[in-house]
Amino acid sequence: MGGNETIDDYILEACTKRFMKVARIIVDVSQELGQPPHDENGLAIEKRIRSLIEAGKLEGAGDLSRWRFSEIRLTSTLEK
Repeated sequence: MGGNETIDDYILEACTKRFMKVARIIVDVSQELGQPPHDENGLAIEKRIRSLIEAGKLEGAGDLSRWRFSEIRLTSTLEK
């Protein structure tokens, strides 16, 4: 799996100003990295999503550990 900066770049590229399911972002980023989206790969991406939320680059809604039931989007400063 790529480094944190690479993963962060893929996450931010996959997100838009509209809320999107965390599961979709994890699958999209996993495909870009050439890795399966489950197990430790998905958890590593989830960890980076949480870091980007803490850094104010993403906004989250719902319980992020429940990928199919939570959503993220770019903050207004990073909108596409």
